[in-house]
Amino acid sequence: MNIFNSDIVQTMLIPLLGNMNFRVQAFKCLTEIVSINADSFGVEGGQIKDKLALIFLEVVQKLSSLITVDYSLAMEREKIVKLNPQNVTPFDLLCMVRM
Repeated sequence: MNIFNSDIVQTMLIPLLGNMNFRVQAFKCLTEIVSINADSFGVEGGQIKDKLALIFLEVVQKLSSLITVDYSLAMEREKIVKLNPQNVTPFDLLCMVRM
């Protein structure tokens, strides 16, 4: 049995994204999970890729519910400037990403 044969991601990790106390740890776990090479599972690889796509969709939906429409990146940047100036450049680079 592997993590892709269970619903632990949907039932445990994704709900934790809504909890600020566990959000970073949940993202770390999700990052580890999605970095697994699905092709290494042979025949099950296709099913695992489908499961990864579903996980991605659920994470995006969860994040969409957490980020409000009136969220201001400029205000967030000002917070970073005051609290963690070393993170301004990574934040600016992240904001330049175009989807």
